[in-house]
Amino acid sequence: MKAFAHVKKVMLLGLAVLLAGCSSASGNDGKELLNSVNAKLESTRAERLDLNNISVYNGRILPAVEEISFDTDGYLYGLYVNAGTSVEEGEVLASLVSRNYDAMNRLKDEIKRKEESNSEYFKKLDADLELALLAGEDVEEKEIKIRHEKETAELELKLKKDKLAYMAEDDIGYHYITAPRDCVVLAATNVNSKGFMKAGTSVVAIDADGELMLTCEYINEKKVKGLYEYYALINGKRYELEYVPYSKSQLKELSVNDITLMSKFRIKGSGNFKAGDYAAVITVADYKPDVLAVPINAIYSDSSGKFVYVIEDNVRVKRNVTTGISDFAYIEILDGLEEGALVYVKN
Repeated sequence: MKAFAHVKKVMLLGLAVLLAGCSSASGNDGKELLNSVNAKLESTRAERLDLNNISVYNGRILPAVEEISFDTDGYLYGLYVNAGTSVEEGEVLASLVSRNYDAMNRLKDEIKRKEESNSEYFKKLDADLELALLAGEDVEEKEIKIRHEKETAELELKLKKDKLAYMAEDDIGYHYITAPRDCVVLAATNVNSKGFMKAGTSVVAIDADGELMLTCEYINEKKVKGLYEYYALINGKRYELEYVPYSKSQLKELSVNDITLMSKFRIKGSGNFKAGDYAAVITVADYKPDVLAVPINAIYSDSSGKFVYVIEDNVRVKRNVTTGISDFAYIEILDGLEEGALVYVKN
């Protein structure tokens, strides 16, 4: 809750104080008279605060997406749905085969036809030989010719079968993916028919059974793991989040297709929100409790480093300081200033 309270403080101070300005000219003794100083408006006390580095990302609540993929590499044989298609549970969405699927089917048909034609042809050859024998002809030469023709036909058939066996070594069979429930297809792959698909690559995306997700500008997984905390503000209420990382294959697919990356979060708990609602994703890094701090617009800098003006007897006295973390409204003072010191704050 401290982080949330401090967010409001950041908003009140405004983002115009993000950068410290250039220092005013001062005398060689580091002192400067104040002209018509209004101490109430132009000064503040160095005080102890809980500081953290807060970033705010604009987010949107959208229907969650469930991505469906094949569990083996292969070639897309058929994609039977498009974005917007309503499907029923068990309906086939896409099919996958090996590279040589069509060629193998054609070869199987050729082998079947060759076996049938060989059978008929061999019967005819045998009948011709039988007639020659009955007619008392010398059939020695005819038998040699028939045997040769049979061997040639059988060799042609064997070659086709050997080729089919070789192709079958890489055959994955016929794979398909089906709808896990009645749903609507939100997106489908743009891979062309017969295009190669690696296992785990998203083929079809469907709505995830009424679940809602929060999306915002991309924050990589490593950065999220290093945060002190992160949460969302939706309709004025705080919600805890669960970061949903992309797999390596998903990142590659998005990159290849030039799709803008968006971070995805699951919203923990239920609440009064719906698809399309705005959400502010708050990330909190470098949390440090009870540190000495001043407003960031009290900090000046020059070639010697950072400094503040301490007000002493209506005179601004330059004081070099060492600073630490900042939340873009206040900045930590590590050295050079004591608690309660009155410092000048530029407007």
